[in-house]
Amino acid sequence: MNENLAIFDVNAKQSPAVQADWPRTKLLLAAADVVDELFAQQKSEGFYPRDLSREDFESRIRANPADRSALESPYTVIRREHNRLIPVPYHVAFRDLLQKLSGLMLQAAEVEPQPQLREFLTQRAKDLLTDDYYASETLWVKLDHLSLDVVLGPYEVYQDELLGLKASYEAVLFEPDREATDRFQQTQHQLVSLCRDVERELGRAINIQDSRVKLTIADLVYGGGEARSEVPAIAFSLPNDERVIEEVGSRQVILKNIIEAKFNLVAHKLANELLAEPVDYDVSFRNFFEHTVFHEISHSLGPQRIMVNGEPSTVNRSLKQLHSVLEEAKADALGACLALSAVPDLDERLFLNNFVGNFVRSIRFGLDQAHGGANAIQFNYLLRERAFRVDDNTGRLWINEARTREAVFKLTAAILGIQERGDFAGASAFMKQFCRTTPELARLLKRVEAFPIDIRLRFLNWND
Repeated sequence: MNENLAIFDVNAKQSPAVQADWPRTKLLLAAADVVDELFAQQKSEGFYPRDLSREDFESRIRANPADRSALESPYTVIRREHNRLIPVPYHVAFRDLLQKLSGLMLQAAEVEPQPQLREFLTQRAKDLLTDDYYASETLWVKLDHLSLDVVLGPYEVYQDELLGLKASYEAVLFEPDREATDRFQQTQHQLVSLCRDVERELGRAINIQDSRVKLTIADLVYGGGEARSEVPAIAFSLPNDERVIEEVGSRQVILKNIIEAKFNLVAHKLANELLAEPVDYDVSFRNFFEHTVFHEISHSLGPQRIMVNGEPSTVNRSLKQLHSVLEEAKADALGACLALSAVPDLDERLFLNNFVGNFVRSIRFGLDQAHGGANAIQFNYLLRERAFRVDDNTGRLWINEARTREAVFKLTAAILGIQERGDFAGASAFMKQFCRTTPELARLLKRVEAFPIDIRLRFLNWND
């Protein structure tokens, strides 16, 4: 995948929020660069002894259950001494760089005029030296109405390929879009009534969680550490600490300029190549962006805690390895249902054209990836429902608007039913039927094989 990526340059110095308070911001930019050094050290030294196996780790915990908490902590690295596994706290293992990072955060706090952000930066500087992030995470969730916002610390565990336990350092500076944020937060406030409208067409209920997720639409300004990963995420939800989520909620940040870059450099080009009807740029981007936001919102909707054979369970636990793909397919399909019901002045025909035309983009990630498999499911399900056809002569997609709308709602209901029942056998059969490369899909994939698959971020030097 990484052999065919379009480059997207991110220039922090072009951000109005950066220019408005350069003395403070250059300290945060410098802090992000230190986070990049931290991440590099983590990658170089590893989270575990290189010859440690999953079985060996688990057997050590069974033999010494009192050590479980420290060994499994997201903020320890594991070293071996005299044939024993020793958990070393991050603030010890990476002391020098963390002290440097903490100092930059304190300096930034000293010149920060906004009281909320100043308090967060001060507390985060302290927490970096203890690995106890509860206080600063709580403060971060409460941040609001900032011209420049920041995420900094050890968060995601994707780099831990052995056990998926250890968090990697990352930093994200982002500039909130107040107008767009207010509009989608208003939609969040109306989510119950909006879901009731969708339910009538679905023919089934949507379980609406009592969520305290605060949505922010923003532009990415700069990144460090894991945030410089080759293929960027379009959104992130933090914190991961369940105590903080239960007590004060969480935040979901959607990066509009990353969505726009993916649209400009990949999605729009594919749509022009695949769709029979001409693609209007402005309308297409609006549809792409609206659907992306509703996709993220849809992850908070639908069943989560369920009963299976009279026993309490969760959808994740019941559907096991199939959960991620079906959850992404649900969020895509339900997100389209919400957009069709909620977006004022939506041109339904163009929206559905763009929705179908975007399947192939994500399928190219691979069917073994959650988003790739999810889009293959949608493509093949809608193809079975005759929502679209591949023209024999041109090889382009012709969309039937009425059938596509009906099929999207039908697919959403089917996936929600599987999730609600915790039906692993049903999920397996559903995946076998629809998560595959059909001849029609193979033909379209061949047509666009020369196009970029995704984007790669290139952060320009801010210190020139």
